[in-house]
Order: sequence, then C-alpha cells, then structure tokens
Amino acid sequence: MSFTHEPSPESKYEHERCEDLIDKLQQDLYATRLLSELYKDALTRILDSPYGCAYCDSGKLRNTQKDHDERCGFAQATDLLGE
Repeated sequence: MSFTHEPSPESKYEHERCEDLIDKLQQDLYATRLLSELYKDALTRILDSPYGCAYCDSGKLRNTQKDHDERCGFAQATDLLGE
C-alpha cells in the first residue's frame, strides 16, 4: 500500500517563494564578495603607492586637465565610494 501526497497549491507557492529568496540571497552574497574584493584591491594599491599615481598627489590631481593612471588606487577608491 502506497500513499502519495500531492502538495497543496499554497505549499507549492511557498516553496517557489523560498527558492526565489535563496536565489536572491546568493546573488546578493556574490555582489557583496565582489565589492569587498574591489575595496581590498583599491586599498592595496593605495598602500603600495601612498603618494598616488604619476598624475596625482595622494589622490589630488596635479592637473585637472588630465585623469588618474588607470591603476591608481585613489581613483579606484573614489569611484567605488561614488565621490
């Protein structure tokens, strides 16, 4: 004798909602880890070159007509912070 139980529509809906929530949390965790790595990279660059790139003095551009070197930690940190 075998019993089969068909889940109710409500429990199917709840199951789908839980799966959606798990997917969103995984995406958020990935984004947080990625952002953390970007901050770490910017800070490492600043510590490696505390006076900035060839175009700046510790993040302040010497000539506003030019931009930072693409590997400048100060420029990366400023971009990440949205300043």
